[in-house]
Amino acid sequence: MADFFGAGNVIRRLFTDRCTVEVLQPTLRADGATEFTPQAVYTDLPCRISYDTVPHAKQNDKTAHIPGEMILFLPPNADVPPGSTVTVIRDGRQIALKATGAPKRYPTHLQIAAQPAETEA
Repeated sequence: MADFFGAGNVIRRLFTDRCTVEVLQPTLRADGATEFTPQAVYTDLPCRISYDTVPHAKQNDKTAHIPGEMILFLPPNADVPPGSTVTVIRDGRQIALKATGAPKRYPTHLQIAAQPAETEA
């Protein structure tokens, strides 16, 4: 693929975050049942998250909700299926995301829509 005059190098310099990508893989239990367990397919992968523009806030009589969609930028050779869990490390802080859509592939990078992952209480 063409690098468009070094654009890939410029974009990779923006990848100041690191991430781990986990996908659910089927595993066979001793009793013969299949269960899905998260398995890391990438660790310490360079990335960058960006906050998408918020078109409008939704409000009901008690609270206002602002959608929290983000865009995850990754190297072009990464393969991150929808539903993958991505843990981003930014400035020493963990940000848990869930890939929400099909990736957009460009010659210089991969772009994935993501939302904050639900936390289990």
